[in-house]
Amino acid sequence: MKKYIIVALCLAAVWGCSDDKVTTPDIVDKDTVDARFVTINGIIETDIVGNTNDTLGTYSIDDALCSNSEEYRIVAKPNISKVQTVINFNVLQPQEVEITLETALLSKSLKDSLISRGLGTYDDFTTFKLDSLFKEILEAGEHSLTIDLTDKPAGAYLVRVLREKNNDSCIPIIVTK
Repeated sequence: MKKYIIVALCLAAVWGCSDDKVTTPDIVDKDTVDARFVTINGIIETDIVGNTNDTLGTYSIDDALCSNSEEYRIVAKPNISKVQTVINFNVLQPQEVEITLETALLSKSLKDSLISRGLGTYDDFTTFKLDSLFKEILEAGEHSLTIDLTDKPAGAYLVRVLREKNNDSCIPIIVTK
């Protein structure tokens, strides 16, 4: 019994002396990650050539997730897919551009719309994930990037195009399985 108490005390001492920057995934997930989730309330479904098919959930222009002005417009075709999506975006002058994919949440109405249309089932993400898909200096003009979604779990994602001087834009996409 004394042996177990001594081992426990030694482990507690080592744990207590560890670097403050090192945290367990549970602490990181609960303390910092939940605050970054964006909830997608609705989406206007577009097909592979950009035609509008249907509105799912409670889509509203007022629900804009981030600026997507004509100057910094981003388009995803299709925006509901299980295989891939193509992101089209513009760059006004030569600069470094980064494209990221982050997990998001589906509102109940959007989730119900997707399920009723037979587009799969969706569990809410419990941890925030941010993947950098592309980071390069690009010339001015129109650009596109194909994003492979085959290894992504079903759910909502936000694609962000980060440009210099905070001129970023984003668009939601839904991955089905």
